[in-house]
Parts: sequence; C-alpha cells; structure tokens
Amino acid sequence: MRISIGLALAAMLACPTFAQTAFAPPRLADGHPDLQGYWSSNAATTLERPAGIVGLIVTDEAVAKKLIEASNEPEGDVRDPEDDLEILHGTSLLEIDGQFRSSLIVSPSDGKLPLTLLAKAGRKERAQYFRAGYDNPEERPVGERCIGGPGDPPALYHGDHYPNHIVQTPAGIMIATEAVHGGRIINMTGQAPPEAVRSRDGYSAGHWEGDTLVVTTDHLAVFDPGGVQSRDGAPVSGGSRIVERFQLISADAMLYRFTVEDPALYSAPWMAETILNRGKGPAYEFACHEANYALSNVLLAARVNRQTARK
Repeated sequence: MRISIGLALAAMLACPTFAQTAFAPPRLADGHPDLQGYWSSNAATTLERPAGIVGLIVTDEAVAKKLIEASNEPEGDVRDPEDDLEILHGTSLLEIDGQFRSSLIVSPSDGKLPLTLLAKAGRKERAQYFRAGYDNPEERPVGERCIGGPGDPPALYHGDHYPNHIVQTPAGIMIATEAVHGGRIINMTGQAPPEAVRSRDGYSAGHWEGDTLVVTTDHLAVFDPGGVQSRDGAPVSGGSRIVERFQLISADAMLYRFTVEDPALYSAPWMAETILNRGKGPAYEFACHEANYALSNVLLAARVNRQTARK
C-alpha cells in the first residue's frame, strides 16, 4: 500500500529541526510573503552523510574540515583545473540555527537515502550504462546534452553558484535556474493534467500554509536507462512524489525543505533541508547549447581511447 506522504510529513515535522522565528516577511498585494528575487547556496554539506560521520550536527573542527575537503574532491577522472570554480561545493558547511550540518538529509536520522534493492540496482545499471555509452549523443547523461539540470525537483540548490530567479504571481510562481534548466512553473490555481501527460519537471501544484509555500510535484517522466534518473544524487522515477516547502526566515535567507516519496525506490519517505541565500541580479544566461563542444569532444575521446586499446 502506498504510504501517505501527508502522514509522513506530519510525523517528520512534528519534531522540527529548525527553530521557528518571528520574522515578518515582506508581502505582495495578495497578502502572501514575497519570495521574489535571486537565491542560491554553495554550502559544502552533501545530500547524504559520508561514511564514518555520526550525527547530523558537526561540532568538531577537524570533522568539519574533512567534510569540506571530501565534498570538493573530484569524482573519477581528473578534472580540468579551469573548471574548478564552477563545481566546487563551497568552503563552509551548511549552517542552520547556528549549527553546522553533516548532511542535507535530516530523516532518516542516519543521513542516508533509504534505498530499496530496486533503487540500488537501477543506480548501478545507470552508472554502468553511462560509463559504456559513448556511441551516440543520446546515450550520454542529460546534463551533457543540455536537457536537464539542477532546477529539476527536488532541487537541492547546493554546491553550485548558479542563481535561481523566483517570479511570483497569485496564479503561478516561476523558478528559473541558470544552469541548463529553463523556467519551472508552480501552478497555484487550476487542475492537474491527466496521468498520461508527463514531463521531466512533472506537474507542480502550490498552496500556502501560513507563510510557507508548499509545492507538490508528480507526473514525472523518466526516460533514462533503467527507468531511474538522478537528481543531484537522489534517484527518482515516474512514480516519485515530491513535496517542497519554502519559508523566508530573514530578509536574505530562505529555509528550503523537501520530502521525497517513492515506494519503488525508497523503503520510507525521506526529508532534506538547506538554506538559500539572497543574491543580487541580474542572472546571466547559462546558454548551454551555444558552442557546446564538450559533448562531441567526450564522444571523440572515447572513440580514440577504444582505438588505442585495440592497438
């Protein structure tokens, strides 16, 4: 039986990890908080808690340094040093309520994704496929093909310096992420589309609970190998359901929480949270498709390596 995400959220939020503040947010004409502006975060804290680290709160400076260094280590092959500024995960850990965090995940308490056997198999298959699929552009990850990016929900908004521009009206809210991704629309009115109508972003429906914007997203379309797609390390499928919460906690900070439910991928719903910081605009166009030589170079290099191996 599908676990009710409403009950799961109620249980998770019964013991909030963030102390509520008395901040009075600026409001639009409709009376709701004004979330508009440019928001981003570059905390070094990763989604899952690294092995060997115990507890959500980090109080030891040596442990904090270890976490920061680990989050900025290259994965796999050596990176181009000139690209480091684009992918560094920051120089300090995520700080909430004056406490440093070892993971964005706050539930389960071990800071790990509660992956099912199916999810683990799908993640492994996906990794193996992308290590071997160099014959055609369609075999490469969507990020290399300028199709998807960090703006797809659940959007972790960490580890990158790309701004997220929020534009707000009573009927809809748009979040434009300048990192491959286009504008994501949160529908504040209207009905959800038929079950068969799906997209990479899914259908996002929003409503207000007090001064907190609550967004529920489903109707996801996943065409990646194995039927599983990675959203900043978090697997999602066509059956995933995501609930996000946006709450202003000061003039320049927003608490962002999200819960993911997918019985096929996770043994239980899980929740993560981070802080978004207000930035200055304007945001400059990412323009991923313009002069995108990276993809052709990736395919060419793989073919050269194959020829070298044969020799």
